[in-house]
Amino acid sequence: MKKNKTLIKRLWKFFYSPIKIIVRSIKTATIPNIANITNSLNKIGFGDDDFVIISKSFYDISGSFCWNGGAERYYKDLSEVITSATKKKVVIIQLICNELIIKEEPHYLFLTIKGTNNPKFHQDILNRVLKNTNIVISDIGITMNLISRQVKISHGICFDKNGLLQNYNYQSLIPLTNSIKEAEIFVSVDAVTISFFAALMGKELYKNSIYIPNYYNQSTFIKKEKQDGNLTILYPRRLSEERGFEVMLEISKEIMLSHGVKIIFCGNGQEIEIEKVRNLVSEFPFLCRHVVLEPEEMDIIYQESDIVVIPTQYSEGTSLSCIEAMGNGVAIVTTYVGGLSNLVINNHNGILCSANKSDIKNSIIELIENEDLRIRLSSNAKLVSQSFTKNVWRKNWESVLLKFNSNSK
Repeated sequence: MKKNKTLIKRLWKFFYSPIKIIVRSIKTATIPNIANITNSLNKIGFGDDDFVIISKSFYDISGSFCWNGGAERYYKDLSEVITSATKKKVVIIQLICNELIIKEEPHYLFLTIKGTNNPKFHQDILNRVLKNTNIVISDIGITMNLISRQVKISHGICFDKNGLLQNYNYQSLIPLTNSIKEAEIFVSVDAVTISFFAALMGKELYKNSIYIPNYYNQSTFIKKEKQDGNLTILYPRRLSEERGFEVMLEISKEIMLSHGVKIIFCGNGQEIEIEKVRNLVSEFPFLCRHVVLEPEEMDIIYQESDIVVIPTQYSEGTSLSCIEAMGNGVAIVTTYVGGLSNLVINNHNGILCSANKSDIKNSIIELIENEDLRIRLSSNAKLVSQSFTKNVWRKNWESVLLKFNSNSK
């Protein structure tokens, strides 16, 4: 009996000590984060009914550079809509970062939470600094049981990467469905996501959801005459697997060899992807180039282009790049992944194809060799883009904010 008690004590110490260390480290990390956030909020006079936008990826985890991807641009613009429409303050908080970052921008204050990627850790911090009357806007999947009122946004299909429904593994979707249940309003940039979750959660979700597709700034994108006659193909995307970078890399080499067209890669990525582009540029210095531009500079690169390729492989909504290309009157080749089919009608304002390499390549070649088709798709793309202007998006969000306020009365 005594031996059994000794064994139990040893086992308890073995398992309890690491848990105690982890809990202590989380508590220790919580204190500077709370002080950092509270001081920053007090400095700008943050009120009980002001807004918080929660993001996971404004900066990379080291805090060294801003991604400037679609979601980041979306939240910057949404901050401006909120401040102008409601006269309330907006704070954007990034959950995962190795550095404490504070940046005061024209329409929002940006803060990071330094420490572990632990939802309960983030929940504890936010519930200490926010009120139940604050309004928190975040992506679906960020589930933290906050005391504040919540709006959830789906920026696109985010559950197809790992095949979460393989073998009817519905448990994998519980964080997403729970996240939607937390929200007073569920906003999706594509209609596919709403239908998918309504199938899982019930048709009532259709009544509590709002479809607001992405947008472009129509005052910026004005097609100019090209200075040379060379055909130019543009890939205006993050250099990542889900955006189709690897596929585009292979296609580009083959098409430059066979057709001698120019190809531009415009987007950032991890060092390994950047190195791959550099190698391609070195191999085709007169045909290929890589640039990284700020969102407000993108009109320059679209104006150089005749064909834009959006070769998404998975995890896509209503792509900003696709909408911007339409707004600039450029012929588009894209896959029917996620919400892209909400934007492009095949052979009307672009070419829709499967996500495999040969279909994408053949669609690009069809546009290279058929000028009449290229011109027709470009013209129609410009017309269709009027349904996806920033003004339309802004009015849609203003109606959401109005509805949100009416729900509080």
